Amino acid sequence: MLSRRTLLLATIASATLLTPLNSSMISVALPSLGDEFGLSFAGVTWIVSIFYLTAAVAQPVVGRLGDLYGKRRVFFSGIALVAASSLLAPFSPGFSGSSSRGRRRR
Repeated sequence: MLSRRTLLLATIASATLLTPLNSSMISVALPSLGDEFGLSFAGVTWIVSIFYLTAAVAQPVVGRLGDLYGKRRVFFSGIALVAASSLLAPFSPGFSGSSSRGRRRR
């Protein structure tokens, strides 16, 4: 049986690997997002910038919320928010402020 210390180290190590993995996935998807939604290079750059700025601000705030309301409750609230966002994302008609509204047809 694994010790509690080993499980803690494995959890922290796997969580640490998620940020570079997420960055890699975003980098691969950016050209497709730009093409699908008719975004310029500047528009795609804004998406990346806003994503990382939001993550940098939200991580310590969510950590504090975990201290106040319980880590399990905040974790599952975050999972529910991500699930709801994922379910609603396909219905997005486009990005506001993009040069061409909606999807480009090929």
